[in-house]
Amino acid sequence: MARNTNIMVGTAQVELTNSDATTITIKNCSPSNIYLTPTVGAVVPVGTVNALELKPDEAFDSVTIAQFFSGVPGANRVYAIADRQDCKVFVSHA
Repeated sequence: MARNTNIMVGTAQVELTNSDATTITIKNCSPSNIYLTPTVGAVVPVGTVNALELKPDEAFDSVTIAQFFSGVPGANRVYAIADRQDCKVFVSHA
């Protein structure tokens, strides 16, 4: 299902994609770093090992998940976790 919304991210992994996706737009709207981790399917990752750090106000517009995470063949979901609670992340995908 397509998504175009703000999502609150905290100290537990939150799925940013609510279905399989190939392209994503994402912006960290919070003052803290968030960490993005790809998965193949709806598998919740553990920790931030191999996660992509997204700094405050950093954004990526319409990039493929394969571009973000070329080392994870078949990645089609993205999860996020933050250093603290209440970090707003904008995400859009179809």
